[in-house]
Amino acid sequence: MTTDLVPTPPTALGPPETRGHTEIADRVLERIAVRAVTEVDQAGGVPRRLLGVPLGRAKAGPDPQVTAHVDGHLATVAMTVSVAYPAPIRQVSRCVRERVAARIGELTGLDACEVDIDVARLTHPAAPRTTVDHEAPSAPPQAVDRQRRRAAIRAFRPRRTLPAVLIAALLAAVALLATIQVVASLINRDAQVLPVTWLTRAGHDLRWDDPAVLAAAAAILAVGVLLVTLALAPGRPRMIALRSEDPQTTVGITRAGLRHCLTAAVGGLDGIDRAHVRLRRRRVRVNADSPLHDVGDLPQRVRQAVTGRLDELSPMRPLHVRTTVRGREE
Repeated sequence: MTTDLVPTPPTALGPPETRGHTEIADRVLERIAVRAVTEVDQAGGVPRRLLGVPLGRAKAGPDPQVTAHVDGHLATVAMTVSVAYPAPIRQVSRCVRERVAARIGELTGLDACEVDIDVARLTHPAAPRTTVDHEAPSAPPQAVDRQRRRAAIRAFRPRRTLPAVLIAALLAAVALLATIQVVASLINRDAQVLPVTWLTRAGHDLRWDDPAVLAAAAAILAVGVLLVTLALAPGRPRMIALRSEDPQTTVGITRAGLRHCLTAAVGGLDGIDRAHVRLRRRRVRVNADSPLHDVGDLPQRVRQAVTGRLDELSPMRPLHVRTTVRGREE
């Protein structure tokens, strides 16, 4: 027996308003507006700022700051852009407004009824690259060394981790105790985590000119000045910066590693039993022991070995070498 299959006719769709609802997030409009601004010549973005200070590292081609809001079928957009000087600001702004409204209408079907543009910055267009046959004049060696030294200081700057952790832990503990005390007072409980009674009595009895108050204020002021000094003082760098052939590369060696290198250079000399190297900020002190009664030219040889190894390492700042060789007493 053969059965013929009759296709079922498709179900008729209802009116468009009954088929569902599509919601477009505000962030989608913001990204569309950002891309639309990049399609307009002589218009760009601006870095984010806080109280006039740029936030984060400066980067090439920042995105414009855009805020969008969707209300039904209407969309409002507010943006902050930059214009390349000397392009006409009104003409560039009109092009940006038209491009943003057109892109939003094409991609989302919404009507961009309002596009507010704030021109916050005028930028200089990038100069075209030119090729010349002669070599560009190089910077003076002193200026190059100064730039490399500053880069090394920034890279090997000591970290104030321990003071920062201690202060943060102390402030967190005080804030926690104060929070517990306040919450306990609000629920009519006595937490007794802070000497509130003693503090109240002291605030009532003591005067500003009392010696105890002045001494406590002086101690707190001294601690504050010490912390500020620790935060601002450069301190001893974590590593000793070395010269590099690549100006974009910063190379360094630890103080312990430099001591080991110099100790090995002195210890390999004939007539030296033991060597001890100490590093100061700008000096190298070498004390060596010899089994010989007459050290002869050993101090000069030790100095040559140390200066030779320093020349191989080539530190940014020259180190002054002082050597002492002690012979065996008779």
